[in-house]
Amino acid sequence: MGTLDIDRRRTITVASGTTPRIRVVHQHLWRVFYTKPRAEMAAEKRLQQRGIEVFLPKRSVLRTWSDRKKKVIEPLFRSYIFAKVNELGRMDVLRDDAILTTLRDAEGFAQLRPEEIDALRHSQTDPERLDVVQFPLPPIGTPVEVTYGLMAGMKGEVIVHRNQEYIIVRVDSIGQAVKINIPADWVRRA
Repeated sequence: MGTLDIDRRRTITVASGTTPRIRVVHQHLWRVFYTKPRAEMAAEKRLQQRGIEVFLPKRSVLRTWSDRKKKVIEPLFRSYIFAKVNELGRMDVLRDDAILTTLRDAEGFAQLRPEEIDALRHSQTDPERLDVVQFPLPPIGTPVEVTYGLMAGMKGEVIVHRNQEYIIVRVDSIGQAVKINIPADWVRRA
């Protein structure tokens, strides 16, 4: 197997008896990485120190112990971290001890769309209202946009859960979604 440089952005990987594949190595995409349990925040810090653009959505939760209650910040998606990297950067992220692998989907390495990153970043303005739910969700619900409060402009889907109304922001790349509790009159049809 050999590699031929076409230009600074592309290489061709050639294996004997196969058709050459072009692999883009220059384009920076939001990749999804899977981490060791409870290692997301340490990985985020180390990757940032190395100059890698990373995003780790977080939420605020109230934890109860036998003698006290305390609000703690924890990762929104356990064992997931996102990094905007090219192919060489992806390999650099994988060198971190806490990173186990790059998530794959049917098309290759999983990536987040810019709209998903924007929605997740926007959700960080009010981390106390965030909760994670697994999907696929049932096909009920209406596409909506939040019109009031810190989440104004966020788009999602309304669902009913235990007689309360929520907006769901899907993160298709990792098969999860964020559930945000907001009043029904704060949303309009999108």
